[in-house]
Amino acid sequence: MLQIAERADLGAGTVYNYFQSKTDIVVAVMNKIYVRLADRINEVARKFGDPVDACVYTVHQIMVMAATSSITSRLMSESVLAAQTVFKLNGPHVIPEMEAAREAGVMNFRDAEATWRMMSHAIIGFGIEVRKNKISIDDLNDCVASLLGIFGMRYEIAKKYADKNWPDIPDE
Repeated sequence: MLQIAERADLGAGTVYNYFQSKTDIVVAVMNKIYVRLADRINEVARKFGDPVDACVYTVHQIMVMAATSSITSRLMSESVLAAQTVFKLNGPHVIPEMEAAREAGVMNFRDAEATWRMMSHAIIGFGIEVRKNKISIDDLNDCVASLLGIFGMRYEIAKKYADKNWPDIPDE
């Protein structure tokens, strides 16, 4: 905390007025990053007419960020917090799309919230494994298709969605 205070050119007491621990700072940084990411992803995803497209696009883009963002890399040490943040900030957008996809018969799960919670952890796990060079980012589409099994999608169907040419998220 002293290093953070020094780097911010603040007194340690000032930092403690806002944050009780380094974990609180990490959570605040993650919230800021993931709020912006969730907004940018949702800006594109809400334009899709197909709820499956919206879900797959959201998963795909979060996986790309988890695997490639240097900021996310530093935050991965707090992987549980990262997964909780992904769950909380993207859930309001993706859970209704998941439920619509289930109604359309493309996804098959019992509890959308629990399913999205598991997916959030799997996405962060993917990012960690890419950073450890255990999985290649070149295998992104195969990994997206495999993870869509959490949504109850058959791999063959999931792979068709994963292989779509997805638009980039808008720049900030």
